[in-house]
Amino acid sequence: MLIYVVRHPYTKSNVQKITQGHSDSPLYWIGIIQAHILGMKLKNNEISKIITSDLGRCVQTSNIINKFLKVPITKTEKLREQNLGKYNGVPKSKIKEEFDEDDPKAIPKGGESLFQVKERVITYLKTMKDKDTVLIVTHSGCFQSILSEAYNIPLNDKMCRTKPLKIGKLSVTKEITLIELN
Repeated sequence: MLIYVVRHPYTKSNVQKITQGHSDSPLYWIGIIQAHILGMKLKNNEISKIITSDLGRCVQTSNIINKFLKVPITKTEKLREQNLGKYNGVPKSKIKEEFDEDDPKAIPKGGESLFQVKERVITYLKTMKDKDTVLIVTHSGCFQSILSEAYNIPLNDKMCRTKPLKIGKLSVTKEITLIELN
């Protein structure tokens, strides 16, 4: 299966430096423009459907991109961002005092580690049965997990970091292989 992967663009919480995790925030005005740019970049790739995180910022991104693709959209909680437990929706400055976001093994109280996110996302991708080309719309932690798997490097390696306009093109079989990242 061939997949394209994008993360949602900037949200109001991103701009305000508030963590999101499983809390939600709508796209910021620049994020709306970024979603349109992603749609324009993806429109000629013969994508047959969009599979998106069920959180609002990804659904909003998917709906904007779909103005260009005009394909079915499926929502799933399997592509949600890391559950930061008691830190969902908390200013980033507060988290740094109590929780090391850069440690992929760290589990916030009531949440999940980035390693657990990677296991959830990779398991989901490898069990998908689609034969056509699919667009995955997800979050930075999930995209980071996919790149970690494809590169076979640690989750906190800088090569796994993404920005809102990055598009990953990957082959998913028993292995996840990066074709290109631009």
